[in-house]
Amino acid sequence: MLDQIYPFQRDQLIKAIPRPQKMKEEEFSHAAEELLGKTMYMTDNAGATDEHRASNYLAMRYLAIYAKAAEEFAEDHSLTGVECAPLP
Repeated sequence: MLDQIYPFQRDQLIKAIPRPQKMKEEEFSHAAEELLGKTMYMTDNAGATDEHRASNYLAMRYLAIYAKAAEEFAEDHSLTGVECAPLP
């Protein structure tokens, strides 16, 4: 059973994310694309676990993660995965 479905065009979502003022649009778009792609294409993410639901929620609702990813890319860091875990 689904609680909510989020229909969207990928490019529309990327353009709707607020870009940090100090960052160039191209840099930010690249970072946002990569973060969204890593989250969407996690092969085992069907939303069946708390961790998957948390990462899906963040990807759609917490847009600040895109700004953080873009900042890290600007520092020549790369994104190797997306994980969610409960607080200790």
